[in-house]
Amino acid sequence: MNRAHWGLVVVALLVVGLIFMGANRRDMATPPLGVEYEEEWKEFISTVGPQEAYRAFAESVRDLQPGPQHTNAHFFGAALFGAVGTDGLPACDDRFSFGCYHEFLGHAIRDLGLDVVFELNARCREVIPHNPLSCQHGIGHGVQAHFGYEDAALFSSLDVCKSLPDADIIGGCYGGAFMEYNLRTMVGESAPLREGFEDPHYPCSVVEDDYVTACVFWQPQWWLAQMRTTMLGSTVRERVGEAGRLCTSSRDREHCFEGVGNIMLSEARDERGVPQIAVAQDLCEAAARTDADELRCLSIAANHFGIEVSHEAGRDVCSKLTGESRIFCENHAVNIANIANRPPFPL
Repeated sequence: MNRAHWGLVVVALLVVGLIFMGANRRDMATPPLGVEYEEEWKEFISTVGPQEAYRAFAESVRDLQPGPQHTNAHFFGAALFGAVGTDGLPACDDRFSFGCYHEFLGHAIRDLGLDVVFELNARCREVIPHNPLSCQHGIGHGVQAHFGYEDAALFSSLDVCKSLPDADIIGGCYGGAFMEYNLRTMVGESAPLREGFEDPHYPCSVVEDDYVTACVFWQPQWWLAQMRTTMLGSTVRERVGEAGRLCTSSRDREHCFEGVGNIMLSEARDERGVPQIAVAQDLCEAAARTDADELRCLSIAANHFGIEVSHEAGRDVCSKLTGESRIFCENHAVNIANIANRPPFPL
């Protein structure tokens, strides 16, 4: 599957607490299964080596849905860093929505401090030169967790991200920092979301112009998470519709609606956790106020469906469109176009 340039699919990015279960230990000739066995993964990695352990891990989660795969990959990334340190980075890859990278990098920065950030950024560019953004996104999470979650900490994190070579305006380090500031994924599953929904546009309303695009793109993810408690009894469609209303008063309307599309893969799931194309189409329609709004939402949704499910599924997300709009959307579905590689907008 071609994932060149862009693969920041935020599928159930919940980094659950690090749990060690000492009972019922397994014969280490076979890999441990389940998120609760981080310490056993560390032992397994030390026994067979990072690359072989990651292959065994990938096989162990093969039949899971994307969300649990991603969460499990976070645990493996933590175990990988714990077992071999920064030398373990090349073992991770772009599967499972980059969960291995994200947790690995977060632990590296937590344990080694900011001095290691430039080294990690360089390693990201070496390990996946076709798509360093996904790896750099994990750096953003780690830097923000290092500084903490106060307002001043966000601005410190953004300054660090800006100092890195090839800083991307949406993804990469900036995206990781804003996502971590909003959701606190590195703290653990029970961490509270950032408060302050009385001003839904903060901090995007006050950040410097250089950071607005990234902030606005990641803001709908926080809105939808907050609305699960602020709009009790509402449907997903109603919440996504409200996110669309908020986008119309954003500092960057276009990237805000792309940010709504960015969460379609996680919001448009049935009770089994399977992404539903028709639901994604309906939710983008609920959010949009104009055809351009809907196209931006559908195109980014199609990119994620195309990467995480299949190119055919991504194209199907575009099926209600016609003409140049459909071509634009389908180019996203097969990852010819994406956030990091923008073609001319047809509307």
